[in-house]
Amino acid sequence: FENLSTVPVPGEEEAGPDDRRRIMWTADLMAADFPPLEWAVDGLIPAKGMTVLAGASNTKKSFTALSISAAVSMGVDFWGRKTLRKNVIYYALEEPLDYVKDRWELQGNSHDCPVVFIDDFTEDERKDLVNAIENHIKTFDAGLVIIDTLSAAFELLDQNSSSDMTQIIRPLVRRVA
Repeated sequence: FENLSTVPVPGEEEAGPDDRRRIMWTADLMAADFPPLEWAVDGLIPAKGMTVLAGASNTKKSFTALSISAAVSMGVDFWGRKTLRKNVIYYALEEPLDYVKDRWELQGNSHDCPVVFIDDFTEDERKDLVNAIENHIKTFDAGLVIIDTLSAAFELLDQNSSSDMTQIIRPLVRRVA
């Protein structure tokens, strides 16, 4: 076990230029000097990566997501936790925008928050949603993207199916997060 860090991992040399994975032995991982984790919402939502807000129907997930959007976009505390100010894209794919507007106002959120609301994708965008989301992030310089809901965006067969979710989340994480 003395030289585990020098043992090649089978297939490692086959990784392509777009493969962002890292393969590390435990000793190398523990010795690695990673930069400190940055949080969009301290301790809840990392500034990079993906977070899924999941729960049963009618448990205020959309209401919470709107609150997170407002807090992050203004850089103000969310539930007593610091936020990192970022532009936000909120894909409101299940509720009409007039409903979203009513909820926004009910929460007392500012009308000046840098949040972009998008209620659907164009026919061309639907052909490659991950690319469309990437383009929106660049266009609006967004640091936080909320998709309400993944099943509405990607027309999942079953949003409670781990295999369906994996088919959607994997390319999002690889290309967008």
